[in-house]
Amino acid sequence: MTLQPGQISALRQVTCLVTCQAGENIDQQIGAALQTLTTELGAKAAAIYWQEGERLTCRYQCPAEYVHDQHTQRRLSRPVRLNQVIRPVGNVFWLAVPMRVGGQALGRLWVLCNPGRFLSAAEQELLLLAGNQLALALENARMCREINHLAERRGALLRRLIDLREERGRSLARELHDEVSQSLVALLIDVDTIYAADPTAAATLQPHLERLRTGVLRITDEISRIVQDLRPSLLEDLGLEAALRRYASQRLQSSGTAIHVHLAGQPGRLTPHVETAIFRIGQEALSNVARHAQAANVWVDLVCDDGARTLTIRDDGVGFDVRSILERPWGMQAVGLIGMQERAEQIGGRVVIESSSGAGTLITAILPLERACDDG
Repeated sequence: MTLQPGQISALRQVTCLVTCQAGENIDQQIGAALQTLTTELGAKAAAIYWQEGERLTCRYQCPAEYVHDQHTQRRLSRPVRLNQVIRPVGNVFWLAVPMRVGGQALGRLWVLCNPGRFLSAAEQELLLLAGNQLALALENARMCREINHLAERRGALLRRLIDLREERGRSLARELHDEVSQSLVALLIDVDTIYAADPTAAATLQPHLERLRTGVLRITDEISRIVQDLRPSLLEDLGLEAALRRYASQRLQSSGTAIHVHLAGQPGRLTPHVETAIFRIGQEALSNVARHAQAANVWVDLVCDDGARTLTIRDDGVGFDVRSILERPWGMQAVGLIGMQERAEQIGGRVVIESSSGAGTLITAILPLERACDDG
């Protein structure tokens, strides 16, 4: 069946209303599409009956104030013959065509003609095509709602995972501080007691005792560093910028690496899980510089722009082959790099790692800007 130019134009308008304006409200789109159809067909009213459970309900109608008689409403709401065109019995002329997606009928598009008006075969074909377009738009809207709902649930679960991971870190930090650190302090006290109890024996054992003391002090310092890594109290107390500055200084102090920190456009505190993710990514990147880079300089830049925070950490060290490291995920360096990427992905961001042998390393983390509270 060949559509007339006016009918092709009407179908194009309907298609554009429900596909070319994805940002619009779906209810407004469908309402405008039904208005276009009633105008083109010279119809008195139009409606969409959409399947919900075992019945069809009137989801949309034009004009909004039109009232269906009970007999027509009963016929349209029954799923019987849903895949077929149905017509009334009697002098009143209306037509209900199936609305299909992928060959499956999900609803009915109904049109009521003005008295004495009958739809031609071409107009009925237009109605069928428009019904399929409207069905596709409604099904796409439903899937978008489901995707958004799943994305919200996924985001909530990922934030919960981050919170649990951080809580586990805090718990482990407490155990290290309260138990292991205290045991090491007690061991140092025992060494001092040996000196006080028997100076002569202590003098004989002095080289061994000094090695023991030095080892205990070194382990104590390492445990303090681990506790700080597990529980970033600086982040909680001073905020992200101060925590990054302090951590970079403390972590790279012994290596002699010069630290250059630049912060721009900072909007204030973010939600805790976003701040924690940014800090952890920076923490891992700076630790990699301290362990592997042999760098003379490291540059830390944290800027806020276009609804995102971008953290870049660049060094002029020895660099490495990113692909070969990531292809060996059991290595500690690979674990750290993958961990940074996973943390960013968990809050809707991404991490890009660029490096090559002898050319230093650039790590760029782009993360969503989620404020802890509104200004003021």
